[in-house]
Amino acid sequence: MIHNADIAEREIEAPPRFRTAEEHAYHYLRDLILAGRLPGGARLNQDEMAKRLQVSRMPVRQAVLRLQSEGLVVSQPNRGAVVTSLGPVAMLELFEMRSVLEGLAFSLAIPHIDAAGRKELERRVNALEHVHQDAKRWIRLHDEFHTMLCLYAGRPALSAQIRKLHQSITPYLRLYLSTDKAWEMPGFEHHELLEAIAKGDCAVGERMMREHVMSAAHGVVEFVRRYDETRKSDGAGS
Repeated sequence: MIHNADIAEREIEAPPRFRTAEEHAYHYLRDLILAGRLPGGARLNQDEMAKRLQVSRMPVRQAVLRLQSEGLVVSQPNRGAVVTSLGPVAMLELFEMRSVLEGLAFSLAIPHIDAAGRKELERRVNALEHVHQDAKRWIRLHDEFHTMLCLYAGRPALSAQIRKLHQSITPYLRLYLSTDKAWEMPGFEHHELLEAIAKGDCAVGERMMREHVMSAAHGVVEFVRRYDETRKSDGAGS
């Protein structure tokens, strides 16, 4: 059973402690992908990665298989493991799925959030709103806020699916936030979600969360479309 105080006070995600070479390789590759340093379409040279990490090839292979199961890596004929590249249609679908699942999670969470929980969520929203031109920090704080809401829902499988959708979108969101105008993107405000919690209205909360997620989708999807066209154009001209 999850208690409100436990959720409000605990660290959302503690820094990983690597017990095995596979964990080390997994977190190393995952961080590179989520940071955009290994962009969509990049081939993962497992021998090179093993040499860089000073481990055998097997832990790297197992790490790549784990990333494949999470949708961050795909296997392509004659190329091997490649970082997943999402086009605008696939990106929109991920946002649509996320809006439905997070709307459900939020509606389940609302009845379990007490005054202390509301105060902690408000503190996180205030911190989020004071981040400017720091994509990495904004994404971390944003994910922590949404993760906290999912914890209140008490649905581990649902939360796991939402986390998977978040991390699939993260590399592209980070690229999008690298543009100045991205910081004016609709959906940065979270106060309406706090109001739904205060009113205890699950149905309204679900609708607000779905709208909140989709309001952010349009800017990111359009960015991915332009980014995709630019990459294809560069490839054709080379």
